[in-house]
Amino acid sequence: MNFHHRNKHQSTIKTKNGETRTCWIIAFLSCIGCILLCLYFWKFHNGFSTNQDDWGNFGSYICGIASIFNVIIFTWLTISIQRAGDEERKKDREHKQLLLITQIRKEELINLEKTLNETLQITDLYLPAFFKYQNAQSYLLNYAQSHKALFPILDDKDVEQIFVNASNKLRIMRIEAMKSLGFNEIGEKIDDQTPISNAFIEASKEFEQLKIIIISKLEEYIINQINC
Repeated sequence: MNFHHRNKHQSTIKTKNGETRTCWIIAFLSCIGCILLCLYFWKFHNGFSTNQDDWGNFGSYICGIASIFNVIIFTWLTISIQRAGDEERKKDREHKQLLLITQIRKEELINLEKTLNETLQITDLYLPAFFKYQNAQSYLLNYAQSHKALFPILDDKDVEQIFVNASNKLRIMRIEAMKSLGFNEIGEKIDDQTPISNAFIEASKEFEQLKIIIISKLEEYIINQINC
């Protein structure tokens, strides 16, 4: 059962519980009224009186009972309205919080996508460009750890592994790009420039696919939270 169906089911249960509670209150008040009338006729059981004063006393008795019921009903309605108002205010606060959190999530997702896209837009391989791969790798791993409160889905082992795999592809891209210009992993010139390797091209393609999966996972999470 998804979040939407579960919330709808819970709302239906609350409605039914409210209707059941109302029926019980009406039944309770009806029983009290019947008991009080029975007590009156049990005490004064000489049949219908022709005395106007007796009927006046009976009317006063009924008015007294009605007044008690009115107080009970008024109190119950006041409490019910107060609870309904509290519930509406609570829903309003939750809605505003969701809007704020959703906006923050969207902004952080845009920043992530922008950073990852920049690594795929490097066309000229030169030494400073290699640090973009390294920075993107660090950013990706830090993102997966520091944004868990904002995106709890990052605690999922499968999602965590996708981030790790994407980071590894960035590492391969950096190393292979440096090799093509004759540098080792620490940036020392050790050889002449060579054509870009197939390993770099393959890692770049796989990284792009992993990037799409990461963005899709986070977008799906945001949408699911809104639907909740």
